[in-house]
Amino acid sequence: MTTSQPKRQAPARGCLFTAVAVMACLLLLAIILATRLDLSGSTQQAEPAGDPPSAAVDETVVQRCAATDLVDAAVRMQPEERGANGTRTLGTVTISTTSTEPLRVWILVDEGEIGESDWSREDWLSTGGQLTSGASIEERLSRTVYDDGGSTWRNITGVAAWRTGPDCADLPTDAQLDAIATPL
Repeated sequence: MTTSQPKRQAPARGCLFTAVAVMACLLLLAIILATRLDLSGSTQQAEPAGDPPSAAVDETVVQRCAATDLVDAAVRMQPEERGANGTRTLGTVTISTTSTEPLRVWILVDEGEIGESDWSREDWLSTGGQLTSGASIEERLSRTVYDDGGSTWRNITGVAAWRTGPDCADLPTDAQLDAIATPL
């Protein structure tokens, strides 16, 4: 009888090994499914496209730092010029302030070309240095319409000003500039 006992243990070990292998596979499958559900759930809960969370508009900062109401923007256009290849119009936006505090000014520039390279963009651009009382900033406008149907343009469609004091040291985000902008 001693020879029959090891034969019985071998099938029992094989069954135990198979059971452990099946349980490990089921556990692995459960982990994979749970991970996929987690990923698909987090994808569905993602925030909509737009400004990144760091660019969200902080209303208290905007109220404290906005200075667009202290800025005047005047647009002066020259008469159209008819040339050999089309019509060109030039102009200037003059930005000034009577405020005694220094301000930073951004302009919303819409520029592009229809023709050889077909491109366009709209973006906030800094006007450079600070705007102070008694000084002004000038920005050029242009539009050319060619006889062949193409055109180039640089329009300024908005202005935003931001205080430069210690409470407003950070540069504003595009969302903050959008919130305080004055259209031209």
